Amino acid sequence: MILNEDVFKPTEIYNFILTKVKKLREHVLKMQLSDKEAKERQEEIKKRLDSIVNELEKKIKELKNNSEWDRFTVAFYGETNAGKSTLIETLRIMLNEKEKLKDREKYKEIDDYINSLKNQRGTHDDKIKESVEKYEQALASIMENIKSFETELDDLRENLKILKDSDEEFQEELNEIKELINKEKSSSFKNFILWLLKRLPEQKNLLVIKNKIKENSVKIKEVEANEKTVSRKIEKINKETSILENTKNKEINECNKQILVLDKKIQDANENIEKYCDGKIIGDGSSDYTRDVTSYEIEYNEEKFCLLDLPGIEGNEKLVLDNINKAVKKSHAVFYISASPNPPQSGNKENSGTIEKIKKHLGDQTEVYFIYNKKIKNPKMLKSSLIDYDEDDSLKETDKILSRTLDTQYSGNISLSAYPAFLAVGNCCNRDETSKIKFLENLNVETLLSFSQVEEFKNWLTESFVKNTKDKIRRANYKKVYSVIDETTIEIEEQNRILNLVKESLERNSKNTESNLDSILIRMKHKFRTELDYSLDEFEQNLRAAVYTEIDRYIDNTEFKKIFEDRYEEYSGMLSSNLQTRFEALNEEFKSEIKNTLEEHNKIRAELIKTYNMRYSIEEKFDFNFEFKSNINKTGMIISVGGAIAGIILAISNPAGWVVLGLAILHGLISIFKSIRGFFDNDYRAGQQRNTTNSKIAEIKEALRREVERKLPEIDKNLNDAIKEIKESLSDENKEVDNMINTFENTKNEFYELSLNIQNRDN
Repeated sequence: MILNEDVFKPTEIYNFILTKVKKLREHVLKMQLSDKEAKERQEEIKKRLDSIVNELEKKIKELKNNSEWDRFTVAFYGETNAGKSTLIETLRIMLNEKEKLKDREKYKEIDDYINSLKNQRGTHDDKIKESVEKYEQALASIMENIKSFETELDDLRENLKILKDSDEEFQEELNEIKELINKEKSSSFKNFILWLLKRLPEQKNLLVIKNKIKENSVKIKEVEANEKTVSRKIEKINKETSILENTKNKEINECNKQILVLDKKIQDANENIEKYCDGKIIGDGSSDYTRDVTSYEIEYNEEKFCLLDLPGIEGNEKLVLDNINKAVKKSHAVFYISASPNPPQSGNKENSGTIEKIKKHLGDQTEVYFIYNKKIKNPKMLKSSLIDYDEDDSLKETDKILSRTLDTQYSGNISLSAYPAFLAVGNCCNRDETSKIKFLENLNVETLLSFSQVEEFKNWLTESFVKNTKDKIRRANYKKVYSVIDETTIEIEEQNRILNLVKESLERNSKNTESNLDSILIRMKHKFRTELDYSLDEFEQNLRAAVYTEIDRYIDNTEFKKIFEDRYEEYSGMLSSNLQTRFEALNEEFKSEIKNTLEEHNKIRAELIKTYNMRYSIEEKFDFNFEFKSNINKTGMIISVGGAIAGIILAISNPAGWVVLGLAILHGLISIFKSIRGFFDNDYRAGQQRNTTNSKIAEIKEALRREVERKLPEIDKNLNDAIKEIKESLSDENKEVDNMINTFENTKNEFYELSLNIQNRDN
């Protein structure tokens, strides 16, 4: 098969394959099977081969629709919570993915706006602080004055109290003196005259007290006047203080109003900035968090490639399986991400394990890498080395298992820790912001990136892995194409192997059946002759006994002859009937044994086919259930053989011919007996009659044996022909299997040739 160079243009390769497949199907559909029963199976063969062709065509079309020729695509594959999205998100940041860059620019814009608002808020906070400080200083000074005036007022009030107390004392003393004077003045006339003519000492004291009261009154008035003055001053200061407080509160309230406005703007901005935070694609660890495949376009160092974030493989695969398959077929390389360095586990008959899923999903990939993403959620886990000895041993074992599973597609393992790297470079919000602060308390961004080995991975990815992507794309796509073809070829080859096993088993069954038929043939030939001997012996015994009974009556020879002939005619008829019955029973026995043998043959045949169908039925692969019908029409064949034998039996057991034959042998009995009739007594005559009976019966028996045995070769021939015909049918019934084997072999060779041409072109 020579392929035109134009065929291998990316736009034409699938069309070429589909055309080739259709031609192959046409070839298969034109196959003809000669045998009548095989013709009935022709549709079955066509359907089975159509299933191969249709399945291959489906896969080719699927590849055509999903394969990517223009951009190098890498799928991130693995279990939920393995860190696929975290690693992709970190790479998006580090590689300046366009959409991520837009988000980060928007984040910076909003973050700058928030900082501006915070600065404005800080300005108002400062104004409030300044106002408070300014007014507090003024109020402090005022309060000092108030305190001074209040002290002065207290002193005045204390003096006033003292003066008022003194005034009360003076008044009491004045009243006492007045009372004393009056008392002295009224005590006697003499004292009265003396009071008139001369002032009494009490009167002098009275004047003194009055003067003191007057002086004290003046002082009280002065103090009261001073008190009022100080009170007015205090009142004035209090008014000034109130005014100052109001002014301060007004200024502060105005600032607080502005702060509330700014706080609302900051809150709104913080809510808005969350839309543009890094890490939104990172799951929360729940199963099926990611159900859809997300594509991220990267352009770095003049190379364009695409990263695909796939759903977790252990989730509800009914929901995500189709997306995973499409994404894997679209990709040219796969990074299998795992949070454990240990090898993936196998499953069981009921549930597929991770290793089976990997084989199923990734078997067509040209490059598959195992990435151990070590989970580090706490800075205390940061050590001198990312990978310890135990993890290194586990990774070596993982390499062995994945190499066995994926063969040459497996390219090795890579170790890193995505989350610390994400914290180092990401604009984190909410759950990750606190972690970022903790991680960067004692480490800088560069150190954290270096420890995580994500920086190293990024450099390898951009500087080595995505180089010469056109060649990688071509090789990957060609690999997928001929992998599908090879997979189908292997399946066809496997089915061909199974067919050959079926053929061998069916042939052994046929050989066993043939051997059983030979045994039946030998046994039936022997039985026909045994039944003949038994019937003749019975005839001999019965005829002799009947004739002997008559001889015992001492009959004469004339009556003896008549009786002998009559009894012979009677018992030859019974012989004919018995022989026919027994031969017919043998015929039925022959047909029954043949029928049972063929039924057992077909039963074993059906069980063999069922066993192979069950043993080699492979899920999600081509299901070829063999339902070969037996080419032996046992009912019609047996009836035909039995009828032929029955005709021979009728010809053998002809009583009319046997009577003539017997009478010819009995001819001359009378003349013999007449010549010796009068010379012997009754006993002697009876003895002679018995001897004659024995000899003639022996002659008749032998003559009848020869007559029957003359016909037995015809029965043998029919038995031989029947067995021969059945054996030929047994041989013919396996031709269908041979036809199918040839069909599968031709189909396999067609696919081999197609695959080799694609591989040669790829190389």
